[in-house]
Amino acid sequence: MDKPTKISNTHLNDDVLFINWYLLFAAYAPVAINYNNEKRDDDNIIGSDNKSKCLNVLNDKNRMLSDRTCRILINSEFLNMDKEFLIYCFLLQKLNNKIINEKISYSNLQIEVSLKEIQQFFSIKQFKNDKLGHAFKTALLRLRGVTLQLDIKDEKEVIITGLINEIVYTKGNSAKTTYKISFPENLIKFLERSKRETFFTLDEYKTIHTFGAKKIYFYLNSIDYKNKDGFTITEFKRSTLEQVLGHSITYLNFEDESESHNYEKHDDVSKKDIKDYLNALVECGFLLTWSYNEKADNYIIKQTRHKKELKKEEKQRELNKIEIAAMKALEESIANNNISIVVDDIEEDNSDQLAQFLESDEALDTREDWEKGDDIDLSPDSLEEIPFLD
Repeated sequence: MDKPTKISNTHLNDDVLFINWYLLFAAYAPVAINYNNEKRDDDNIIGSDNKSKCLNVLNDKNRMLSDRTCRILINSEFLNMDKEFLIYCFLLQKLNNKIINEKISYSNLQIEVSLKEIQQFFSIKQFKNDKLGHAFKTALLRLRGVTLQLDIKDEKEVIITGLINEIVYTKGNSAKTTYKISFPENLIKFLERSKRETFFTLDEYKTIHTFGAKKIYFYLNSIDYKNKDGFTITEFKRSTLEQVLGHSITYLNFEDESESHNYEKHDDVSKKDIKDYLNALVECGFLLTWSYNEKADNYIIKQTRHKKELKKEEKQRELNKIEIAAMKALEESIANNNISIVVDDIEEDNSDQLAQFLESDEALDTREDWEKGDDIDLSPDSLEEIPFLD
């Protein structure tokens, strides 16, 4: 029977959570706005962040996101980076542990979760079943309502209808109320294949202020490859960060994708927000430095986890600059002194002469009159006898 091995591409400690970047990119918005009614989402009792406005979800569901590695179509509301994000990471962790420990099959992708576990996960001291139960069920229903079409480079196209499948729970007024939650097989197979994951702990999550900074953190943490010159990637387009943050969104008419409209946050507002988010990541120690190149419209972002690597690369860049400068100086010197370099690559064809020699009976040394030289007498009478030493 076909069985999953593990969802994450590495074995994790019990306190480590994970999320696939493409799911996070497509489904979650740090600040999601309903243009008809910009009110605060008060159903946010789990893991709330007082320093960030968690506004209501976007009412226009059909949208497209893309970067150089993927094109994703979404037909569902944005999820928030608060309760719905952390709950899903908790559920994935629980499923991953079950897959590893119990060797379950794809037909049994189901876990059981009690409200007591949710209470402990979020460190909620005072248990109120009606509020906590309602918030948890609402989050589960919204996770089930996500519909994604993932077209990722070097991957088969995947259509996901629900981040979770089925929810069955026993009603009651107790923290022992249990929820049975199942997951779609094609989603789990996609997560197994995909290497674009980001890992974190709850403590790390809590040290980052604002949901926008959290989402940039997860985006940067999911990238661990080099640019075409072999150096760590430190340059990021502003347009990419705007898509990550939901500052730039393309909405589609799904009946005819040619009909679309774009939502673009004003440049000055977007830049200010990104500045605040990057400063928050410096403050929590995730980033070393960052700067903005207005001409290129790029952000140069250096992560603390790359500190040693960046130092080595800086030395290599300096060596490259010295080599380039030396080569330019040599070229200028040659040009200024009218020096021309000529390489004689003419080869003489001696094949005929060699063939004649091999067919002849001449001695190896054919120098004329070699033995007749005036300065050399090799006759027996001219040779002096040299006695052997005793």
